[in-house]
Amino acid sequence: MKDHDRTNKKFEEELVELVQEISELEISEVKLKREKEDKEKVLVQLIQSVKMAGVENLASGIAHEFNNLLQIMKGHAEFAQRTKKAEDMEEALDIVLKASDKIENLIKDLLAFSRKESFEKVLCDITEPLESVLSLTEEQFKEHNIEVDRKYEKTSAVEINKVEMQRVFLNMVNNARDAMLPMGGNLEVGVKQAGENVEVRFTDTGKGIKEANLRRVFEPFYTTHVEVEKDSWLKGIGLSLSVSYRIVKRHGGMIEVESEIGKGTTFIVKLPAKGEKAEEKREERKEMAKPESKNILIVDDEEEICKMFTKWLSLDGHRVKYALTGRDAIDLIKKDSFNVVFLDLVMPGVPSIEVLEEIKNISPETKVVMITGKLMDKDLLSDLIQKGAIGYLQKPFKIEDIKEIIG
Repeated sequence: MKDHDRTNKKFEEELVELVQEISELEISEVKLKREKEDKEKVLVQLIQSVKMAGVENLASGIAHEFNNLLQIMKGHAEFAQRTKKAEDMEEALDIVLKASDKIENLIKDLLAFSRKESFEKVLCDITEPLESVLSLTEEQFKEHNIEVDRKYEKTSAVEINKVEMQRVFLNMVNNARDAMLPMGGNLEVGVKQAGENVEVRFTDTGKGIKEANLRRVFEPFYTTHVEVEKDSWLKGIGLSLSVSYRIVKRHGGMIEVESEIGKGTTFIVKLPAKGEKAEEKREERKEMAKPESKNILIVDDEEEICKMFTKWLSLDGHRVKYALTGRDAIDLIKKDSFNVVFLDLVMPGVPSIEVLEEIKNISPETKVVMITGKLMDKDLLSDLIQKGAIGYLQKPFKIEDIKEIIG
Protein backbone atom coordinates (compact mmCIF):
# COMPACT_ATOMS: atom_id res chain seq x y z
CA MET A 1 0.00 0.00 0.00
CA LYS A 2 2.84 2.32 0.91
CA ASP A 3 4.54 1.49 -2.37
CA HIS A 4 1.32 2.34 -4.19
CA ASP A 5 1.06 5.68 -2.37
CA ARG A 6 4.68 6.47 -3.14
CA THR A 7 4.10 5.65 -6.80
CA ASN A 8 1.02 7.91 -6.89
CA LYS A 9 2.88 10.70 -5.15
CA LYS A 10 5.80 10.43 -7.56
CA PHE A 11 3.39 10.43 -10.51
CA GLU A 12 1.66 13.55 -9.15
CA GLU A 13 5.01 15.30 -8.67
CA GLU A 14 6.08 14.42 -12.20
CA LEU A 15 2.71 15.57 -13.51
CA VAL A 16 3.01 18.89 -11.67
CA GLU A 17 6.56 19.24 -12.98
CA LEU A 18 5.40 18.53 -16.53
CA VAL A 19 2.56 21.06 -16.25
CA GLN A 20 5.04 23.67 -15.00
CA GLU A 21 7.40 22.93 -17.88
CA ILE A 22 4.53 23.23 -20.39
CA SER A 23 3.46 26.53 -18.79
CA GLU A 24 7.02 27.82 -18.94
CA LEU A 25 7.27 26.76 -22.59
CA GLU A 26 4.00 28.55 -23.39
CA ILE A 27 5.23 31.69 -21.62
CA SER A 28 8.55 31.46 -23.49
CA GLU A 29 6.69 30.99 -26.76
CA VAL A 30 4.58 34.09 -26.11
CA LYS A 31 7.73 36.06 -25.21
CA LEU A 32 9.50 34.87 -28.35
CA LYS A 33 6.48 35.80 -30.47
CA ARG A 34 6.39 39.29 -28.93
CA GLU A 35 10.12 39.71 -29.39
CA LYS A 36 9.84 38.64 -33.04
CA GLU A 37 6.97 41.10 -33.64
CA ASP A 38 8.95 43.88 -31.94
CA LYS A 39 12.03 43.12 -34.06
CA GLU A 40 9.94 43.10 -37.25
CA LYS A 41 8.47 46.50 -36.35
CA VAL A 42 11.94 47.92 -35.66
CA LEU A 43 13.24 46.48 -38.94
CA VAL A 44 10.38 48.06 -40.92
CA GLN A 45 11.09 51.41 -39.23
CA LEU A 46 14.81 51.10 -39.96
CA ILE A 47 14.18 50.26 -43.61
CA GLN A 48 11.92 53.32 -43.92
CA SER A 49 14.66 55.39 -42.24
CA VAL A 50 17.18 54.19 -44.82
CA LYS A 51 14.78 55.16 -47.60
CA MET A 52 14.15 58.61 -46.13
CA ALA A 53 17.89 59.13 -45.56
CA GLY A 54 18.30 58.54 -49.29
CA VAL A 55 15.64 61.17 -50.04
CA GLU A 56 17.36 63.70 -47.75
CA ASN A 57 20.66 63.05 -49.53
CA LEU A 58 18.98 63.84 -52.86
CA ALA A 59 17.60 67.21 -51.70
CA SER A 60 20.55 69.40 -52.71
CA GLY A 61 20.85 67.72 -56.10
CA ILE A 62 17.14 68.15 -56.78
CA ALA A 63 17.21 71.84 -55.78
CA HIS A 64 20.13 72.36 -58.16
CA GLU A 65 18.28 70.62 -61.02
CA PHE A 66 15.07 72.61 -60.41
CA ASN A 67 16.88 75.94 -60.34
CA ASN A 68 18.75 75.12 -63.54
CA LEU A 69 15.58 74.10 -65.36
CA LEU A 70 13.62 77.14 -64.11
CA GLN A 71 16.45 79.42 -65.22
CA ILE A 72 16.49 77.83 -68.69
CA MET A 73 12.71 78.24 -69.11
CA LYS A 74 12.59 81.76 -67.68
CA GLY A 75 15.58 83.00 -69.69
CA HIS A 76 14.35 81.74 -73.07
CA ALA A 77 10.76 82.88 -72.41
CA GLU A 78 11.88 86.42 -71.47
CA PHE A 79 14.15 86.60 -74.52
CA ALA A 80 11.31 85.52 -76.87
CA GLN A 81 8.93 87.99 -75.20
CA ARG A 82 11.40 90.82 -75.84
CA THR A 83 12.31 90.02 -79.47
CA LYS A 84 8.78 88.90 -80.42
CA LYS A 85 10.32 86.90 -83.27
CA ALA A 86 8.40 83.79 -84.34
CA GLU A 87 11.54 81.60 -84.39
CA ASP A 88 12.52 82.72 -80.86
CA MET A 89 9.00 82.02 -79.56
CA GLU A 90 8.96 78.59 -81.19
CA GLU A 91 12.36 77.76 -79.70
CA ALA A 92 11.28 78.99 -76.23
CA LEU A 93 8.10 76.88 -76.34
CA ASP A 94 10.11 73.80 -77.32
CA ILE A 95 12.59 74.39 -74.47
CA VAL A 96 9.78 74.95 -71.93
CA LEU A 97 8.11 71.67 -72.93
CA LYS A 98 11.36 69.69 -72.67
CA ALA A 99 12.28 71.28 -69.34
CA SER A 100 8.79 70.65 -67.92
CA ASP A 101 9.13 66.96 -68.85
CA LYS A 102 12.35 66.81 -66.81
CA ILE A 103 10.67 68.57 -63.86
CA GLU A 104 7.76 66.12 -64.08
CA ASN A 105 10.16 63.16 -63.85
CA LEU A 106 12.05 64.73 -60.93
CA ILE A 107 8.84 65.20 -58.95
CA LYS A 108 7.60 61.68 -59.68
CA ASP A 109 10.93 60.16 -58.69
CA LEU A 110 11.12 62.12 -55.45
CA LEU A 111 7.56 61.16 -54.47
CA ALA A 112 8.25 57.55 -55.39
CA PHE A 113 11.35 57.40 -53.19
CA SER A 114 9.53 58.81 -50.17
CA ARG A 115 6.37 56.70 -50.23
CA LYS A 116 5.84 53.88 -47.69
CA GLU A 117 4.23 51.40 -50.06
CA SER A 118 4.40 50.89 -53.78
CA PHE A 119 2.36 49.46 -56.60
CA GLU A 120 2.54 46.20 -58.49
CA LYS A 121 5.20 45.16 -60.98
CA VAL A 122 5.17 46.53 -64.52
CA LEU A 123 6.96 45.54 -67.72
CA CYS A 124 9.57 48.17 -68.62
CA ASP A 125 13.02 48.99 -69.93
CA ILE A 126 15.48 48.66 -67.00
CA THR A 127 17.13 51.96 -67.98
CA GLU A 128 13.95 53.87 -66.97
CA PRO A 129 14.33 53.46 -63.18
CA LEU A 130 18.12 53.52 -63.55
CA GLU A 131 18.16 56.88 -65.34
CA SER A 132 15.71 58.40 -62.85
CA VAL A 133 18.25 57.64 -60.09
CA LEU A 134 21.30 58.84 -62.03
CA SER A 135 19.58 62.10 -63.00
CA LEU A 136 18.99 62.85 -59.31
CA THR A 137 22.47 61.90 -58.07
CA GLU A 138 24.86 62.86 -60.87
CA GLU A 139 25.21 66.46 -59.69
CA GLN A 140 26.28 65.26 -56.23
CA PHE A 141 28.84 62.97 -57.84
CA LYS A 142 30.40 65.90 -59.71
CA GLU A 143 30.76 67.76 -56.42
CA HIS A 144 32.81 64.81 -55.13
CA ASN A 145 34.95 64.58 -58.31
CA ILE A 146 33.22 61.39 -59.47
CA GLU A 147 32.54 60.87 -63.16
CA VAL A 148 29.65 58.64 -64.29
CA ASP A 149 30.06 56.59 -67.48
CA ARG A 150 27.07 54.83 -69.01
CA LYS A 151 27.45 51.70 -71.13
CA TYR A 152 23.97 50.54 -72.18
CA GLU A 153 23.20 47.71 -74.59
CA LYS A 154 19.78 46.71 -75.92
CA THR A 155 18.05 44.27 -73.56
CA SER A 156 14.72 42.53 -73.06
CA ALA A 157 12.16 44.23 -70.86
CA VAL A 158 11.99 43.32 -67.16
CA GLU A 159 8.96 42.97 -64.89
CA ILE A 160 9.69 45.07 -61.83
CA ASN A 161 8.26 47.27 -59.13
CA LYS A 162 9.79 50.55 -60.32
CA VAL A 163 9.76 52.21 -56.90
CA GLU A 164 11.59 49.31 -55.25
CA MET A 165 14.11 49.00 -58.08
CA GLN A 166 14.84 52.73 -57.92
CA ARG A 167 15.64 52.19 -54.24
CA VAL A 168 18.02 49.36 -55.14
CA PHE A 169 19.83 51.48 -57.74
CA LEU A 170 20.00 54.46 -55.37
CA ASN A 171 21.64 52.23 -52.75
CA MET A 172 24.09 50.90 -55.34
CA VAL A 173 25.24 54.32 -56.56
CA ASN A 174 25.43 55.75 -53.04
CA ASN A 175 27.54 52.79 -51.92
CA ALA A 176 29.85 53.31 -54.92
CA ARG A 177 30.17 57.02 -54.13
CA ASP A 178 31.04 56.36 -50.50
CA ALA A 179 33.75 53.89 -51.54
CA MET A 180 35.44 56.63 -53.60
CA LEU A 181 35.35 59.41 -50.99
CA PRO A 182 37.21 61.68 -50.44
CA MET A 183 39.45 61.34 -53.51
CA GLY A 184 36.73 60.83 -56.15
CA GLY A 185 36.99 58.48 -59.11
CA ASN A 186 34.89 56.87 -61.80
CA LEU A 187 31.57 55.01 -61.66
CA GLU A 188 30.74 52.87 -64.68
CA VAL A 189 27.08 51.87 -64.99
CA GLY A 190 26.51 49.09 -67.50
CA VAL A 191 23.35 47.40 -68.82
CA LYS A 192 23.43 44.25 -70.93
CA GLN A 193 21.61 41.01 -71.72
CA ALA A 194 23.23 37.88 -70.23
CA GLY A 195 21.28 34.82 -71.33
CA GLU A 196 17.91 34.84 -69.60
CA ASN A 197 18.89 37.74 -67.36
CA VAL A 198 19.24 41.50 -67.69
CA GLU A 199 22.33 42.68 -65.84
CA VAL A 200 22.98 46.11 -64.35
CA ARG A 201 26.61 46.55 -63.26
CA PHE A 202 27.93 49.29 -60.94
CA THR A 203 31.74 49.44 -61.07
CA ASP A 204 33.59 51.95 -58.90
CA THR A 205 37.30 52.80 -58.60
CA GLY A 206 37.18 52.93 -54.82
CA LYS A 207 39.19 51.31 -52.07
CA GLY A 208 37.73 47.82 -52.59
CA ILE A 209 36.48 45.20 -50.10
CA LYS A 210 38.58 42.48 -48.50
CA GLU A 211 37.81 39.00 -49.77
CA ALA A 212 36.96 37.83 -46.24
CA ASN A 213 34.28 40.54 -46.03
CA LEU A 214 32.62 39.96 -49.43
CA ARG A 215 30.25 37.28 -48.12
CA ARG A 216 29.08 39.63 -45.35
CA VAL A 217 28.22 42.76 -47.35
CA PHE A 218 24.52 41.87 -47.56
CA GLU A 219 24.16 41.25 -43.81
CA PRO A 220 21.99 43.81 -41.97
CA PHE A 221 24.02 46.57 -40.25
CA TYR A 222 27.30 45.38 -41.77
CA THR A 223 29.43 48.11 -43.35
CA THR A 224 32.94 48.21 -44.77
CA HIS A 225 33.17 51.92 -43.92
CA VAL A 226 34.99 52.56 -40.64
CA GLU A 227 34.20 56.28 -40.31
CA VAL A 228 30.42 56.23 -40.60
CA GLU A 229 29.88 58.70 -37.75
CA LYS A 230 32.17 61.30 -39.36
CA ASP A 231 30.29 61.40 -42.64
CA SER A 232 26.56 62.15 -42.73
CA TRP A 233 26.40 60.69 -46.26
CA LEU A 234 26.85 57.23 -44.75
CA LYS A 235 23.80 57.21 -42.49
CA GLY A 236 21.81 54.03 -43.04
CA ILE A 237 24.57 52.29 -45.00
CA GLY A 238 24.35 49.31 -42.63
CA LEU A 239 20.96 48.38 -44.02
CA SER A 240 20.99 49.63 -47.62
CA LEU A 241 22.70 46.62 -49.22
CA SER A 242 20.66 44.19 -47.12
CA VAL A 243 17.43 45.89 -48.18
CA SER A 244 18.56 45.87 -51.83
CA TYR A 245 19.37 42.16 -51.65
CA ARG A 246 15.89 41.36 -50.29
CA ILE A 247 14.16 43.46 -52.99
CA VAL A 248 16.09 41.88 -55.87
CA LYS A 249 15.51 38.40 -54.48
CA ARG A 250 11.75 39.12 -54.33
CA HIS A 251 11.96 39.91 -58.04
CA GLY A 252 13.44 36.47 -58.75
CA GLY A 253 16.92 37.93 -59.25
CA MET A 254 20.22 38.12 -57.42
CA ILE A 255 23.01 40.54 -56.57
CA GLU A 256 26.65 39.51 -56.96
CA VAL A 257 29.75 41.41 -55.85
CA GLU A 258 33.33 41.36 -57.09
CA SER A 259 36.13 43.40 -55.54
CA GLU A 260 39.86 43.93 -55.43
CA ILE A 261 41.62 45.99 -52.76
CA GLY A 262 42.97 49.23 -54.17
CA LYS A 263 41.19 48.82 -57.53
CA GLY A 264 37.48 48.94 -56.79
CA THR A 265 34.23 47.00 -56.54
CA THR A 266 31.51 45.83 -58.92
CA PHE A 267 27.95 45.09 -57.82
CA ILE A 268 25.92 43.14 -60.41
CA VAL A 269 22.12 43.22 -60.22
CA LYS A 270 20.64 40.33 -62.23
CA LEU A 271 16.92 40.31 -63.09
CA PRO A 272 14.89 37.81 -65.17
CA ALA A 273 14.36 39.00 -68.75
CA LYS A 274 10.75 39.17 -69.94
CA GLY A 275 9.59 39.19 -73.55
CA GLU A 276 10.98 41.11 -76.50
CA LYS A 277 13.78 43.65 -76.59
CA ALA A 278 12.58 46.94 -75.11
CA GLU A 279 14.03 48.94 -78.02
CA GLU A 280 12.27 46.73 -80.56
CA LYS A 281 9.02 47.11 -78.66
CA ARG A 282 9.31 50.89 -78.78
CA GLU A 283 9.96 50.83 -82.53
CA GLU A 284 6.85 48.73 -83.12
CA ARG A 285 4.54 51.30 -81.56
CA LYS A 286 2.50 53.00 -84.26
CA GLU A 287 0.70 56.30 -84.18
CA MET A 288 -2.86 55.86 -83.04
CA ALA A 289 -5.66 56.41 -85.57
CA LYS A 290 -7.86 59.42 -85.03
CA PRO A 291 -10.76 58.30 -82.80
CA GLU A 292 -14.43 58.93 -83.57
CA SER A 293 -15.99 62.06 -82.10
CA LYS A 294 -17.18 61.66 -78.48
CA ASN A 295 -18.96 63.65 -75.79
CA ILE A 296 -16.51 64.34 -72.95
CA LEU A 297 -16.96 66.00 -69.56
CA ILE A 298 -14.05 67.49 -67.58
CA VAL A 299 -14.53 67.94 -63.83
CA ASP A 300 -11.81 69.99 -62.12
CA ASP A 301 -11.87 73.03 -59.84
CA GLU A 302 -8.91 74.54 -61.77
CA GLU A 303 -10.53 76.26 -64.75
CA GLU A 304 -7.25 76.50 -66.68
CA ILE A 305 -6.94 72.70 -66.60
CA CYS A 306 -10.49 72.41 -67.94
CA LYS A 307 -9.69 74.87 -70.75
CA MET A 308 -6.52 72.93 -71.58
CA PHE A 309 -8.55 69.71 -71.90
CA THR A 310 -11.10 71.49 -74.07
CA LYS A 311 -8.45 72.84 -76.47
CA TRP A 312 -6.65 69.49 -76.76
CA LEU A 313 -9.77 67.39 -77.32
CA SER A 314 -11.53 69.85 -79.61
CA LEU A 315 -8.63 69.49 -82.06
CA ASP A 316 -9.72 65.87 -82.64
CA GLY A 317 -13.36 66.84 -83.12
CA HIS A 318 -14.63 65.82 -79.65
CA ARG A 319 -17.46 67.75 -78.01
CA VAL A 320 -16.22 68.94 -74.61
CA LYS A 321 -17.94 70.48 -71.60
CA TYR A 322 -16.51 71.16 -68.18
CA ALA A 323 -17.66 71.63 -64.57
CA LEU A 324 -15.79 73.34 -61.74
CA THR A 325 -17.71 71.58 -58.94
CA GLY A 326 -19.02 68.09 -58.32
CA ARG A 327 -22.59 69.37 -58.04
CA ASP A 328 -22.37 71.05 -61.48
CA ALA A 329 -20.97 67.82 -62.92
CA ILE A 330 -23.90 65.79 -61.61
CA ASP A 331 -26.36 68.33 -63.06
CA LEU A 332 -24.68 68.07 -66.49
CA ILE A 333 -24.77 64.26 -66.37
CA LYS A 334 -28.54 64.42 -65.73
CA LYS A 335 -29.09 66.74 -68.72
CA ASP A 336 -26.65 65.33 -71.29
CA SER A 337 -25.06 62.05 -72.38
CA PHE A 338 -21.25 61.64 -72.05
CA ASN A 339 -18.97 58.88 -73.28
CA VAL A 340 -16.08 59.77 -70.96
CA VAL A 341 -15.72 61.82 -67.79
CA PHE A 342 -12.34 62.99 -66.45
CA LEU A 343 -12.88 63.60 -62.71
CA ASP A 344 -10.35 65.28 -60.40
CA LEU A 345 -9.76 63.33 -57.20
CA VAL A 346 -9.89 66.35 -54.88
CA MET A 347 -12.88 68.62 -55.44
CA PRO A 348 -14.57 71.27 -53.26
CA GLY A 349 -18.09 70.57 -52.03
CA VAL A 350 -19.35 67.12 -52.93
CA PRO A 351 -16.48 64.59 -52.48
CA SER A 352 -15.20 63.11 -55.76
CA ILE A 353 -16.01 59.53 -54.67
CA GLU A 354 -19.66 60.52 -54.22
CA VAL A 355 -19.61 62.28 -57.61
CA LEU A 356 -18.21 59.08 -59.16
CA GLU A 357 -20.96 56.96 -57.59
CA GLU A 358 -23.66 59.41 -58.72
CA ILE A 359 -22.32 59.46 -62.31
CA LYS A 360 -22.35 55.65 -62.48
CA ASN A 361 -25.88 55.52 -61.00
CA ILE A 362 -27.23 58.02 -63.56
CA SER A 363 -25.22 56.76 -66.55
CA PRO A 364 -23.66 53.30 -65.98
CA GLU A 365 -22.20 53.15 -69.52
CA THR A 366 -20.15 56.36 -69.05
CA LYS A 367 -16.42 55.75 -68.54
CA VAL A 368 -14.96 57.67 -65.60
CA VAL A 369 -11.23 58.38 -65.37
CA MET A 370 -9.84 59.92 -62.18
CA ILE A 371 -7.13 62.61 -62.42
CA THR A 372 -4.81 63.50 -59.53
CA GLY A 373 -1.71 65.52 -58.70
CA LYS A 374 -0.79 63.19 -55.84
CA LEU A 375 0.65 59.70 -55.95
CA MET A 376 -2.35 57.37 -56.00
CA ASP A 377 -2.81 55.29 -52.86
CA LYS A 378 -3.16 51.57 -53.59
CA ASP A 379 -6.24 51.04 -51.38
CA LEU A 380 -7.93 54.21 -52.66
CA LEU A 381 -7.38 53.14 -56.28
CA SER A 382 -8.93 49.76 -55.51
CA ASP A 383 -11.95 51.50 -53.94
CA LEU A 384 -12.36 53.85 -56.94
CA ILE A 385 -12.26 50.97 -59.43
CA GLN A 386 -14.77 49.05 -57.33
CA LYS A 387 -17.08 52.08 -57.49
CA GLY A 388 -16.83 52.24 -61.30
CA ALA A 389 -13.70 54.19 -62.33
CA ILE A 390 -11.73 52.59 -65.17
CA GLY A 391 -8.38 54.02 -64.01
CA TYR A 392 -6.58 57.29 -63.36
CA LEU A 393 -4.24 59.88 -64.90
CA GLN A 394 -1.30 61.24 -62.89
CA LYS A 395 -0.72 64.99 -63.29
CA PRO A 396 1.15 66.26 -65.22
CA PHE A 397 0.11 64.14 -68.20
CA LYS A 398 0.50 64.45 -71.96
CA ILE A 399 -2.14 64.70 -74.66
CA GLU A 400 -1.10 61.20 -75.83
CA ASP A 401 -2.17 59.81 -72.43
CA ILE A 402 -5.64 61.27 -72.86
CA LYS A 403 -5.94 60.07 -76.46
CA GLU A 404 -4.98 56.54 -75.43
CA ILE A 405 -7.81 56.41 -72.87
CA ILE A 406 -10.40 57.88 -75.24
CA GLY A 407 -9.29 55.63 -78.10
